[in-house]
Amino acid sequence: MEIGTLVREERDKAALTQAELAQRAGVSQSTVSAVERGTRQPSLRVVAAVLAALGRQLRLTTEPADQPAADLDAALDAQLAVEPARRLVGPRFDGPQLLRLLAPVAPVVEGAAGAVLHGAPVPLSALDVAVERGRLDELAAVIQGCYADRWSDVWSRWGMESANPRVPGPMRWLTLDGEFRVRLVDERPSSVTVLVGDLPVAVRPLHEIQATEAFVRRALARLLGRAAPPGG
Repeated sequence: MEIGTLVREERDKAALTQAELAQRAGVSQSTVSAVERGTRQPSLRVVAAVLAALGRQLRLTTEPADQPAADLDAALDAQLAVEPARRLVGPRFDGPQLLRLLAPVAPVVEGAAGAVLHGAPVPLSALDVAVERGRLDELAAVIQGCYADRWSDVWSRWGMESANPRVPGPMRWLTLDGEFRVRLVDERPSSVTVLVGDLPVAVRPLHEIQATEAFVRRALARLLGRAAPPGG
């Protein structure tokens, strides 16, 4: 997991603003913001201080390699075989319907779904969105209205946590139309507007998605590498 994503998720679980976390960690709010956005490569000292403020300890270790290239190629080929207008829909995932469901909270789409809305055939299984903290009441109403289940890290299953987004916990919910994941933000991210059917949808610029999402970067790099002529 990218360090920015980890810090953002842990801060969301702790229900802290960037300013509150920065004060606890003894760094500036702009440092926390840059770390979360992936626009700054933080030092180990800064990472350790921020994680300590979140009750976490930095530990360096190894991990399994990324998804094998053959598996990623198969997933990319499956997306390429689908017409662009249908790439937000899968066997257990209806992106357009999720976007309509979340419209009251004015989400900004990011992650793999954001890349797909820019025309990139990136595999996806969930809708990632950024939502302003000031819209937590609207988000709670949406979740209650669709009877969404929340993911539990403790139990590794859905429906074992309070679905209320004001209660600390993973910002992941499962509906009949698929999974959506929320990143709470203090300020609305920059975005462009894309039409999904007749619904205007705010989407983070593709270069920002690539900068913060390792999987999207790798998938697009793989596509470019496959398209390059031999020896080119």
